[in-house]
Amino acid sequence: MQAEESTYEKLRERIRQEVEALRSEFRGTFGAETVSQYAEGIAKRFEGASVRDFVPLFVGRVTREQLRSASVFAARPDRPSVLFVCGRNAGRSQMAAAFARQIAGERVIVRSAGIVPASSVHQEAIQAMSEVGIDISSQIPTELTEDMVNDANVIVTLGCGDPCPVSPGRKYVDWPLENPEGLDAASVRTIRDEIRTRVEALLSDLLVPEQYAAAPAS
Repeated sequence: MQAEESTYEKLRERIRQEVEALRSEFRGTFGAETVSQYAEGIAKRFEGASVRDFVPLFVGRVTREQLRSASVFAARPDRPSVLFVCGRNAGRSQMAAAFARQIAGERVIVRSAGIVPASSVHQEAIQAMSEVGIDISSQIPTELTEDMVNDANVIVTLGCGDPCPVSPGRKYVDWPLENPEGLDAASVRTIRDEIRTRVEALLSDLLVPEQYAAAPAS
């Protein structure tokens, strides 16, 4: 029991060090309490992790990504913001966000999240996207927050059903696409290509013609 408590305290100390580093990194952008709230929410996702040694690193990394995303939105409220949401943020929403970033570049703020995020992106999605030259292997599924919903101009839900958020004043688009997890490669490619077609159509509506024409080719 004492050994387990000692291990737990060491993990908490390493997480605290990660949070302190983030507070320093984002000083002037976010207050210390805001950074702590982000980190605490993410740390809860890893409480049941069987391998705990990497938990502090994951908490630091995911918190940093969320804070960077939030800071970009705060700095550039003039740009449209799109939020892609699915149940686990491990397949469909990750592929959609990747295509949107590739096509729109910095013209659109792109975020993705899940209702109950997985621990990692589905290998099926990683493989399918690698076939079209996009690497999503380093992405980490992110939990949907109220701030993400409130910051988005357009919220695209991808088959997550009733649990997906509803917030007044936001444009909602539902893409009822099958979850690629466990499917064969051909089926995942079909889903991937459908997502790309839908993303292209969404961005053509969201961006003025001059912006869309200047976007990098997919």
